[in-house]
Amino acid sequence: MGFKGSFNRNYLRMKKFFLFVATWLSCFLLWGQEAELSMAEDLTEMLAENSEEELNMEELTETWEYFLENPININGDCADQLRQLRILTELQVQGIVDYKNGNGPVLSIYELVAVNGTDRALLQKLAPFLTFGKSESSGTTLPASRGELLFRTQRTIEKAKGYTTENGYRGAPEKYYLRFKQSGGHLNYGITAEKDPGETFFRAPNQHGFDYYSLFANYGFKNGKHRIYLGDYMVRTGQGLIAWQGFGSGKSAEVTRIYQGTQGLCSYTSADENRFFRGIAGEFTFKNSILFFFHSEKKIDANIEMHNGETVFTSFQTSGLHRTSNESADKHSVKENANGLIFLFRKNNFSAGFSAIHTFFDKPRIPGNEAYQLFSFRGKQIINAATDYKWSLKKLFLFGETAYSSSGGFANLHGILLKPASQLELSLLYRNFGQKYHSLYGQAFSESSAINDEQGFYAGAVFLPMAKISIAAYHDFFRYRWLKYQTASPSTGTETFFQLNYIPSSAINFYMRYFIEQKEKKTSEGQLEINETNTLQKFRLNLDIQVNDQWSLKSRAEFSGFKTEKGNAENGMLLLQDIKYKAVRVPFSCQLRLLWFDTEGYNARLYAYENDLLHSYSIPVLSGKGVRAYLNARIGILKQTDLWLKLARTQYLDQQTTGSGPDQIKGDKKTEIKFQIRFRF
Repeated sequence: MGFKGSFNRNYLRMKKFFLFVATWLSCFLLWGQEAELSMAEDLTEMLAENSEEELNMEELTETWEYFLENPININGDCADQLRQLRILTELQVQGIVDYKNGNGPVLSIYELVAVNGTDRALLQKLAPFLTFGKSESSGTTLPASRGELLFRTQRTIEKAKGYTTENGYRGAPEKYYLRFKQSGGHLNYGITAEKDPGETFFRAPNQHGFDYYSLFANYGFKNGKHRIYLGDYMVRTGQGLIAWQGFGSGKSAEVTRIYQGTQGLCSYTSADENRFFRGIAGEFTFKNSILFFFHSEKKIDANIEMHNGETVFTSFQTSGLHRTSNESADKHSVKENANGLIFLFRKNNFSAGFSAIHTFFDKPRIPGNEAYQLFSFRGKQIINAATDYKWSLKKLFLFGETAYSSSGGFANLHGILLKPASQLELSLLYRNFGQKYHSLYGQAFSESSAINDEQGFYAGAVFLPMAKISIAAYHDFFRYRWLKYQTASPSTGTETFFQLNYIPSSAINFYMRYFIEQKEKKTSEGQLEINETNTLQKFRLNLDIQVNDQWSLKSRAEFSGFKTEKGNAENGMLLLQDIKYKAVRVPFSCQLRLLWFDTEGYNARLYAYENDLLHSYSIPVLSGKGVRAYLNARIGILKQTDLWLKLARTQYLDQQTTGSGPDQIKGDKKTEIKFQIRFRF
């Protein structure tokens, strides 16, 4: 009854707000300026909510910035470049290629409306990255060489408990990030350095300044067909069953974007201290095939213990934080050696590949003795091997990967994209990861972050019933054959997502979203632990309006409801208003957000994507009762120099402390300040 009553109260609030939105929509219906893009939000908000680890968005935003400055010639050999944008599905890419082959050069973005499966919202996202030149091969000339120096700093104004206790954080609360990069032409190189809040700077144990340094260089010859990589780099192959470093795919509002194909190698320029290789690698392109090889040696963070007189590590430490003496003791405590190769064959619309990685540690991994750790990776080394494929037909796209690990397990992931009608696109994906399968570098489409002991089936659909309306939905079923950390026995779960988009003009974008998730989690019943089904529901109304060339608005109302099998319930709600301004004659833009939230517990928490500094993002967890506001601004002070500034404050109305443990702050508010400057030459 508590859940029902609370949900009815939220329903009445929702009804009133919907009437307000509908009235507002009718007032602005006549405005017809181009809507501001929000691709980062579309791609990351749901991924971040479902992810157990922080997403690396820097690589993706850098790709977008590169193609804004070096637009893709749609009439050239552009398929691979279009895939890099992560905006189009494989069927949409193939649809553009087929349209060009059948109708000749494309003259404007409006012509792509004729491509099946595209709509106004999609073309708005795509337009800034395209140019409509002559029919010549893209990539025959290299972009001009250019340099970039970027510095970023941030801190929380209020001091956390860890900075005031004797055995707390040893460094200052500021975060520093520095990056130099020279790109374009045959030679690319750069350096990245970072100090996290609480880490020391130019004093023990970081006498050389930053806590983390990363260097990269790569050289291409024969017009970029062959390339050698030195320093730090990433490897991405197949569907991610054995290696996918950097930003990957997952369940999101882009319900048919489930395919990620072999991308091979690229230099690593981000600040994540774990998900990369360090050493030497090569890429060699032939007529119908590509060969990649790599060798990596680096020290990683791990939890060290003594076991039967031998030094072992029990788990990987992936936070990248070295603020206390205990965290510093885990730093670089294990040496990792990885070697691998990837071979990819491509001909017409078919490709197939083979990949293998051998990883060796200088200490064995011995996980704990808890029941959920029974099938965890253990030992000093592991070999992974996989085969993958993709085959594109006119209205059908097949893809998949089968992998094996020397620990004795198999993993399979296979999917289909099909277009049974011109305005309907479907996606189907089956995954089956064995209990004994382990992948240290994998990142595949899955419910959990580990590619281990999961079986699932996903179905998504996008329907375009008319020019101004699109409908997206997915349903995912998954099960685990062994217990997990949060379950007492094997378990199952489902997720269902539905979104209706209404775009009456290029100035207005309205969508309505519903999400429900049912998962089993352990609970105590007397002296026994059993599984019970928990249900989480979310409902969102979102309205974006481009008032004119300078002003745009975003309004949102979102509601959440959490219920256990025993009837315990928590509910939540948030309202937000964004005001964005972009000057016409001077290089200046800013955004102001006002947000109010009220949740009855952490299980009903809500998230709201925030615009941040360049190449970074923020999705704060909103739990409890309070208000949050931020101001984000960018200004160009010289032709090649830009400044960013962000001020954000959360004021809680129902508590006198924020955070927990060493991050606890006395008081009911938390204030963040961020600053960034970039020089380009």
